[in-house]
Amino acid sequence: PAARVSADITETKKRLGTAHMALGDSAGGYGGQVVSDVHLDGMILDCRVEVDGRVVVEGGRIRV
Repeated sequence: PAARVSADITETKKRLGTAHMALGDSAGGYGGQVVSDVHLDGMILDCRVEVDGRVVVEGGRIRV
């Protein structure tokens, strides 16, 4: 709950009501199997997230 939006993606991606998306390498310390020269993180701050047709985040606010 105390995570802030800042230049530190490690903290920002933990902010309640945001969505984090990563593309590229997942093997270099991330626990995955995809090997790539790049790893890109993206943040969606004012998002809508649905899981199995149920809205769980709307306008950046958690609904569950």
